[in-house]
Amino acid sequence: AWKISNENFLKNVSWLNLLKIRGSWGITGSDNLGSSLYGTYSATEFRTSFGENAIQYTPYALNATNATWVSWQKTHMKNIGIDFFVLNNRLSGSIDIFRNDVTRLLGTDATAALAMFETKKVNYGHYYRQGWEFNLNSVNIDRAFKWETSLAVSRVNSIWLERQDNYAYKTYQMREKEPLNAWYYYKVTGIVNTDRSNVPESQYTISSNAALPGMPIIDDKNGDGQITIDDIYMKNNIPTAYVGLGNTFTYKNFSLDVYCYGQFGLYKDNVVLSTTSGSWLSDASRNSSVLAYKIWNSQTNPEGTRPGIASSNLGALPGSCGTDVNMEDASFLKVRNITFGYTFDEKTLGRLGEWVKGIHLYFDAQ
Repeated sequence: AWKISNENFLKNVSWLNLLKIRGSWGITGSDNLGSSLYGTYSATEFRTSFGENAIQYTPYALNATNATWVSWQKTHMKNIGIDFFVLNNRLSGSIDIFRNDVTRLLGTDATAALAMFETKKVNYGHYYRQGWEFNLNSVNIDRAFKWETSLAVSRVNSIWLERQDNYAYKTYQMREKEPLNAWYYYKVTGIVNTDRSNVPESQYTISSNAALPGMPIIDDKNGDGQITIDDIYMKNNIPTAYVGLGNTFTYKNFSLDVYCYGQFGLYKDNVVLSTTSGSWLSDASRNSSVLAYKIWNSQTNPEGTRPGIASSNLGALPGSCGTDVNMEDASFLKVRNITFGYTFDEKTLGRLGEWVKGIHLYFDAQ
């Protein structure tokens, strides 16, 4: 680290209290397979007899401690950061940029034919996590009434650099630098209406049923007039940012803390929506939700925004890739904690203050 604010060329900058530039590098190891790396033996009902003697124990896992087979996976961590305090220490914070390479991942692989066990422990693959973090703390008001704020914003991304040798890629899947959170899907742009006047020509290339009323309309991404794996979308489904925001208010012996947190830009599968599919609804033994009223049907809901009951006959899309019909924006910002308190100090405690320095009474809502 370099505390650059101590240098002569910055010593006379009155508004700058501290400025430090730092960097770090290190390696950690991880044995995330635990005791399964070691061979285990157990009693067995199958006996191998040799005269009056019998073998009654058998190995249940191969001993994988040999270095030619497996070793700890390693994480190479690199970080560059800046710390600062300005305006008489009323504003402070830090900025960090990091990259962690996770190598020699621990996992399993198939053994040779006729081997005693079907799988063995191996090292494979390499991916990295990279991102940034920003923290800011401020003293907004510093009088009889005091108000302090803390803000934290971060983003993390993970990318594959090397997969297992025998990894089974899907036909549409990225081969190089695929995000760990890659989400592949066909985009649904609407529902086929009653008179089928909104059916694009590409819809007919899916199946004979795909153009029927109530079917989901699949986006022809490349505009070639047919639905193929080239129309599959890929989204790196990670939050654009994680956010934490805290405010502390104090007045005399009273204090109030309010902490909020959230994430933005992440999509998730709405499980409740899956219970409003046509196949689910047609089974009278299953319950559903009020979201079932969004299902298209020609008699009572021709403006429905969810595929109709007949959509279960759509058939598999090319590559057997799914759609985004049940995916929704999972962004949120919510209050996590509200804490209100009062501190009884030596003055307010009276004679009790001779033995007790202070008592803090608080109520907390989560």
